[in-house]
Amino acid sequence: MRYLLGFFTLILFVLSQSVIASPTGKFVQGFPSDAGQDQLICADQANLQGSDPGVATALWTVVEGSGVVDAPNSPSTFVTNLSPGINKLVWEFYDGALLLASDTVEIVRFLPPNISAGLDFSACAGETSTFSASALLPLESGIWQPIGHAESANNPFLPNSLFSISTPGSYAFEWSVTNIACPVERDTVVVEIVAPPSTPNGGVDQTICATSVSLSASTPQAGETGTWSVITGSGVFADQNSETTSASGLSEGNNTFRWTLSNANCATVFDDVLIVVETPPTAEAGSDQTICSSSVSLNATAASGGAWSLVSGTGIFADENDAATSVTGLSIGTNVFRWTVSGGTCGDVSDEVSITVDENPTSALAGDDQSICSTSSTLNANTPTVGNGAWILISGSGNIVNANDPNSAVTGLSSGSNVFQWTISNGICPSSSDQVTIAVDAAPAVPEAGQDQTICTFNTVLSAFAATGGSWSVVSGTGTFVNSSLANTSVTGLSVGPNVFRWTIPGGACGSVFDDVTITVQAQPSTAVAGNDQTICATVTTLDGNVPVVGNGVWTVISG
Repeated sequence: MRYLLGFFTLILFVLSQSVIASPTGKFVQGFPSDAGQDQLICADQANLQGSDPGVATALWTVVEGSGVVDAPNSPSTFVTNLSPGINKLVWEFYDGALLLASDTVEIVRFLPPNISAGLDFSACAGETSTFSASALLPLESGIWQPIGHAESANNPFLPNSLFSISTPGSYAFEWSVTNIACPVERDTVVVEIVAPPSTPNGGVDQTICATSVSLSASTPQAGETGTWSVITGSGVFADQNSETTSASGLSEGNNTFRWTLSNANCATVFDDVLIVVETPPTAEAGSDQTICSSSVSLNATAASGGAWSLVSGTGIFADENDAATSVTGLSIGTNVFRWTVSGGTCGDVSDEVSITVDENPTSALAGDDQSICSTSSTLNANTPTVGNGAWILISGSGNIVNANDPNSAVTGLSSGSNVFQWTISNGICPSSSDQVTIAVDAAPAVPEAGQDQTICTFNTVLSAFAATGGSWSVVSGTGTFVNSSLANTSVTGLSVGPNVFRWTIPGGACGSVFDDVTITVQAQPSTAVAGNDQTICATVTTLDGNVPVVGNGVWTVISG
């Protein structure tokens, strides 16, 4: 026979009558064996009630679980030391060694429920909470029951049932557990229902110009705990649990702090406060400038809300809100402009820049070029009305006595060209320059026209010392030079008598020098006529030569 009990299926075996042939001939009819009813117990011992074996030998035997049978051959006896769970014993009849019949009894031992309703705890009024009783074992059933109040579990048969109580206070609940064999076991838990936290207020949002701030949140009610935390940004709280604490180390921009109220097991509630930290602005108007123009481009560091203004001097802005605006209409001298940046909570800041406008210098005039026959001279430049003048040597040589004097003396000049530059400058403006050349002529070499000559022809070769630029000219007499610039030129067409020629060497500013040479041309003598030959008879005679027209006659003895 099989029946269902709780969560277990228990099977009772019933031995049917049978006919057994006994070797001794004692048993010839059907012989029953009955081990008794199966049992559900809550102890470690049970009473066995087997059928009467008659003349047969009977024996109780443990076939599953454990147990000690007090009288193993007695149909009615006790079995002890049963193990929890299923224990099976068989009641057997024997004729000698022959098993005549058997039947099994099942004894299920249950342990008393070992239960706990859980530790006392707190829960929040109006919120759903959970019991935490010990779990049910198979064949156990439990129930939550209120003690002294009308509140109940959502499902009273579950050890971890949900519940919700709206009114604060102390509430006791009993957790009762039983199984089909053991007495009911009970345990109590006390639930303290607390009111939810009050509505928090983190305070008024602030915009500051510092890295620390004083906070002012709502005051926690009795039983509540307030806690500050950083949500965004940064910050270090002087007292994390004080509603009026201060926070330091804030970062630039948004810093969000949270004021959280907690109350036992209730859900926390919070409110955020925003602290915006503005960084003090910086104003950089750019570097001072010196220019040579009536307009300029400014160069401030761009900043939101920046604006230019005139402090001194003159100037018109193309766009006063443009950090790199251009300015026209500047006056000569210093013009001061101010770049102001709006700082909001931190206040405005500004920086100034000076634009110095230099005037173009006077145009330089170095004076007329000079040609001299000296190693010193006086310069003659114009005096500047704007700016300062200065002499420098460009080429040649020369010592400028006073470089800033337009009429300075200069010494140590070298022969040839000596170039000096007169420069007038004024600040940043382009300078004006002009040059003057002082040509120093060297004294010419001493001229040498050569030795005077007496000749008997109408041409000759002159023999002067060669010199650069030298040339021949006729002083008196006549003559035609083959090359008047050649020191040893030929000259023709001389006339009888003295012919004076001049060898001239130019000296520039030093003047020319010359030397003369005389070429005397003698005429051919008259033809000598000695007269007729004579035959005389004496030792003295008179010669009858002709009288010379040109030259002088003289007799000489040739022979005799």
